[in-house]
Amino acid sequence: MIQRDKLILKAIEKFRCLERYHIEKMYFTHCKRPYNNANISLKRLRDRGYIVKAPSRMPYVYLPKINSIKRNSNKIDHFLAMADVYLELGLPKTFDIEPRYKADVRPDIFTIYKRSPYFIEVQKSLYTTKVMQKKIDLYEEFYASGEWKKFWWQPKNDKYKPFFPFVIILTEAKYPIKTTNVKVKQYKDVNEFILPLQEKGKGYAN
Repeated sequence: MIQRDKLILKAIEKFRCLERYHIEKMYFTHCKRPYNNANISLKRLRDRGYIVKAPSRMPYVYLPKINSIKRNSNKIDHFLAMADVYLELGLPKTFDIEPRYKADVRPDIFTIYKRSPYFIEVQKSLYTTKVMQKKIDLYEEFYASGEWKKFWWQPKNDKYKPFFPFVIILTEAKYPIKTTNVKVKQYKDVNEFILPLQEKGKGYAN
């Protein structure tokens, strides 16, 4: 297997599933015909049995042959939305899918964007305020645990205090949630989230 195919397979495994569009933007933007190059690599991986297609999906959605989600899972659109966020943020170096922390906190995404850490919730379904508040309460419990102070990206210099990631909720709805220590920001999409950061040229933590 050539190196680029290995990277593509690793990306599909990381995101659980991807469309050809995602692969094209991740690995073939430098090519004259990125669409064709992405298709050739995906066909090769399919022919060799490394990936499969989700049934009845157009455009095609590709999954690892051995996957944690079913080929017809309702979560496919959710994982694809996380891949969209990855592209829209410009392929950040640190971008973890569903990391698990203490207090049963499991954000959709943990990323570092413009030198600032973020937990991102990609909220496509409409939750009740009670359910969303319970999710935020878990972040408050995680904050109280102090475990986040041990994250590898925290400042090593005692001059700077540890920083708890902002919780970003990407949602069409606006939830009247209450917080004590955790800073939560709600945006309708990624563009609304990153626009003020692009204008400032830095993240919230700077």
